[in-house]
Amino acid sequence: MAATGPAEATVTRDLDVEIGRNVHHLMWDRRLTQTAMSEAMGMTQSVLSKKLRGAITWTARDLAGAATVLGVTIDELVWAPRGSNPQPTD
Repeated sequence: MAATGPAEATVTRDLDVEIGRNVHHLMWDRRLTQTAMSEAMGMTQSVLSKKLRGAITWTARDLAGAATVLGVTIDELVWAPRGSNPQPTD
């Protein structure tokens, strides 16, 4: 369902940022670069970078691809436990 108002848009954006943060943490843990991850997911590095920042919405296909590449469930991408990963520095 598409966001229909300011509150829904904020929730969607917050979720996209959170998913991006979780994916980035998992990439960091596995020492995967954005280039390697984007190639494995079939997108450009630029698009992945925007998704990781929450500037572009994560689709179901994106989540499935990221989960496959990272060896986790989609649930883990969306609801990663806090404090389980160190803060990435790149």
